[in-house]
Amino acid sequence: MCKRKLLVVFGLIATLMLMGGCKKEPTQEEVEQSPYYTDLLSQYNKLKKENKKLSTELEEATAEKPEDKEATELLEKISRDSLIKLEIAYGDTTTGSVFTENKGVLKLANQLAGTADVIELYTADDVRLNYEHQYTYTLYDEDNSVFELEIYDGNYVIFKDLPDRVFYVYEANQFGDAFLPRREYYPTISARAKMAEASVILRGQRAYENDTAYDVVCYINSMEKKEISKKQVKGTLKTEYLFYHHGEIITLGVGTTVIKIQDSEKTTYYKTDAETITGLKKIFAGK
Repeated sequence: MCKRKLLVVFGLIATLMLMGGCKKEPTQEEVEQSPYYTDLLSQYNKLKKENKKLSTELEEATAEKPEDKEATELLEKISRDSLIKLEIAYGDTTTGSVFTENKGVLKLANQLAGTADVIELYTADDVRLNYEHQYTYTLYDEDNSVFELEIYDGNYVIFKDLPDRVFYVYEANQFGDAFLPRREYYPTISARAKMAEASVILRGQRAYENDTAYDVVCYINSMEKKEISKKQVKGTLKTEYLFYHHGEIITLGVGTTVIKIQDSEKTTYYKTDAETITGLKKIFAGK
């Protein structure tokens, strides 16, 4: 390409020489031996060399490292595999664990791997030394694969199969916070406050996360309602959502015009209208 440009320059030089009264046109050999041509050729070769160097550096910088490839393969396997069971334990494993086979919860467990981001700021030793090991999750796959995850304060995660890598997973502690009781004193709070803090909600085999819990409680707090006695409730509240809050289950029962909120302390019924109930169900439907 550069030589073509030089030939164009050659043509211009020849034209100018003719216009200047020169009768003899320079030959290609004479042009190529001229200082101007030599300088252009030198610049071309220099740029070509620099371009090759930059291309090599770019290729090296974007090449996937073996350890990154290993991490990607593991995370992709967990995120797409068919899990059959999840075990949730405290980080120090000094007490019992909780097992669940709920498909909704297992789907959320798949998503843990799908949202994991590598953290280069800390080493695994840094995390183990400076952050509390809150929970340990063990994922069981239908092909007998087992994946163990260490969950640390701050949502830092270390996979047993990648012991030297640190990942950040948003709300990685949600299963431990949902299914395991607190081991330290915590002030008594209302049923609705516990619902708002619940990190997992279940209705059958479908699971919802904390953002849904928060939206539901905000809606209940703002809707027009009247507290009534159990005797005033006609029929049964067939739809139930279970809010899991540190080992306690708070039940939200939903009827045509009545809702029930039940925790370990008491059960409360509220009367409202059908339109309000429809709005509540739309939150769970994601509308």
